[in-house]
Amino acid sequence: MKNLNDLNELSNENLIKLAPAIAATRPMHGASKWYDFVSTMQAIDLLRGAGWKPIQAGQAGTRTKERAGFQKHMVRFLWPTHGLSDQEALSLVMYNSHDRGCSFRLIAGVFRFVCANGMLVGNELFSFKHQHVGFSSEQFVNSALEISGSGQKIGQRVAGMKTIDMTPDEKGVYAMAAHELLYDDIDQAPISPAQLLGHRRIEDKGSDLWSTFNVIQENIMKGGLKGRTPKGRKTTTYPVGSIDRSISLNTELWKITEDKYNSRTDNS
Repeated sequence: MKNLNDLNELSNENLIKLAPAIAATRPMHGASKWYDFVSTMQAIDLLRGAGWKPIQAGQAGTRTKERAGFQKHMVRFLWPTHGLSDQEALSLVMYNSHDRGCSFRLIAGVFRFVCANGMLVGNELFSFKHQHVGFSSEQFVNSALEISGSGQKIGQRVAGMKTIDMTPDEKGVYAMAAHELLYDDIDQAPISPAQLLGHRRIEDKGSDLWSTFNVIQENIMKGGLKGRTPKGRKTTTYPVGSIDRSISLNTELWKITEDKYNSRTDNS
């Protein structure tokens, strides 16, 4: 996958196959009488109408039968007329649930073609929440348009990160900060911070801040790193499957990266 034209827009039917909870036509049993049901399909149609192109979908797992079909789910959209570069595009990730677990959430992101991966921009200027109660289609679309209008600013930030060369020591400190996001008790962690710096493809071999960010983000999100448990048994890290965990790790990692960028540019 190399550019926007290589990505096919998903139909509603395909989105539902990937995340059946998208198709819910009512809330989970037990919702308050004050709960206003707003279908995810309605929201998808609103975003399509605003120019966004759905390309991915997924949903959280559930341990209770009553939540099945109503659990938290996500749809990733691309802004088809705004490639941030020849390798990245502006994206919008929408989250929702019909189990009373969350409101609509729209978060700006960057989609990277080389690995069909996406990270979320951890800047609250580009993150919006919309409650089901009193839901306004106009305000929802306006939030999506604010994100589409942020493309130039996000693109400039990405371009700037590509100009920041990092020394091995700086990369090590960065990896330790990311490692602490991943593990509450680093003494019990199965892998070392240095393992997060292992690149998976030649395109990621650079020492700039953007490349380092992408390498660490992919290693965290996709897992597959070999390590050992505190008792010495061999283990392999798992991909991040939880939607909430994915949001948290992605946005916090962006904040760390942006702080690093700001510290270098403020001192230059």
